[in-house]
Amino acid sequence: MFKKIFRFFSSPPVLSLFNFLLIAILIAGNAYWPVACVPTPWAIVALSVCFLSVIIYPLVKSTSLSSVLSLINGISFFTFIYLVIFLSSMNVFGLMLILVGIGLLAFIPHFFIGQLIRNYLLKPKHPMQKKLFVSGFTFSILLMLFSGITYYRSANKIIEAQQKSFSSIEKNFMTEKILGMHFIYHTRYCFYDGWRPPKHEPLMVMGMWLNGYSPMGNGLNADPLHIDLEERIALYKRVYPENKIKFDCACSYKNHLSYHRDTIWQKQ
Repeated sequence: MFKKIFRFFSSPPVLSLFNFLLIAILIAGNAYWPVACVPTPWAIVALSVCFLSVIIYPLVKSTSLSSVLSLINGISFFTFIYLVIFLSSMNVFGLMLILVGIGLLAFIPHFFIGQLIRNYLLKPKHPMQKKLFVSGFTFSILLMLFSGITYYRSANKIIEAQQKSFSSIEKNFMTEKILGMHFIYHTRYCFYDGWRPPKHEPLMVMGMWLNGYSPMGNGLNADPLHIDLEERIALYKRVYPENKIKFDCACSYKNHLSYHRDTIWQKQ
C-alpha cells in the first residue's frame, strides 16, 4: 500500500501539483504568522525562481530545461536549509503541534530538502544533473561566506564610526542593513525578534550567523550597535534621511495592528 502511495505522489504531474500546493501553503502561512516576514526585493525574485523551479522540475526531468533547473534547485536546496535553520525552535514546536495539523507547516522545508536529496543526489536521472545541483549549492555557500565577510567589515566600520560619534560612516549595502536592524530588518524568527521589523534580508541574517549571532535568540554579539531602538532609528534617519523607516505592511497579518499602533511611530 505504501509503495502504491509513494508511486502515485512520485508521478511527475502529481508531484508538481503537490509541490505547488505546499509552496502556496508556505507563502500563505508566512503572510499570516510572523515567520520570515517580507523578503527584500532581490530575495523575492530569487525565491520566486527557486520555488518555480521546484514546482516544474518533475515535469521536465528528461528535457534540455532540466540542466538549468538542476542548477537552480541546488540553490533551492540551500534556501530550504536556510529556512530550517531560521525557524530554529519552531522545528521542535512543530513536532508538538503535529497532532493538531498546524505543526506540519514547519516541516514543509524539510520535505523539499528530502525530495531534492533523493532526486538529485541519490537517484539523479543523469550524472550531469547531480553535478549542476552541487554547483548551485556550492554557489550558495560561497554567497553565504561573502555575506559573512561583508558583514564583518561593515560591523567594524560601524564600531569605528561610533567611537567618533558617527561624525562620518561608510555607507554601503550591509551598513544600511545593520543600522536598520530591529525596526526595518528582522534578525531571527519573530517570536524572539519582536513584531516590528517587516523586512527579511537573507544576506544580513547569514552574515550575522557567521559572526556569532544565534538564530535561537541567545546571543547579540554580532550586532555592533548596543543602543536602544529609538537611538537606532535616529541614527538611521541621520545616515539615510531619504529612506523610509515605517512601512504599510508589518511582519504578518496577525501582528499588523500592533505594528501600526506602537507608540514608537507616534514619536517620529
